[in-house]
Amino acid sequence: VAIIKDGTIVQLDTVSALTASSYKRIKLETAEPIAPDTFALPGVNDLQVEGNTHSFIYKGDINLITARLAGLKLVNLWVSEPDLEEIFIHYYADSQDAAS
Repeated sequence: VAIIKDGTIVQLDTVSALTASSYKRIKLETAEPIAPDTFALPGVNDLQVEGNTHSFIYKGDINLITARLAGLKLVNLWVSEPDLEEIFIHYYADSQDAAS
């Protein structure tokens, strides 16, 4: 699979390697509202907030994100592997962030 952004190949790998490359879809529900910048960390993309439920794609040191989660009063936590489309979006979001 080649991921192309603005006419340049930004990633070239197999589908299985892309899906196994430490991306995580994290969804959590908190008992109380949390600060809007709680997940303003490198590697966090596609953040969606609905009330006390937050969902995002994360790629990076899992210890950094779990340290951030440890300070929250969680009601529920889901961690899953994102699908290939979500990984593609991550690459495009990174390119857009760098251009800003």
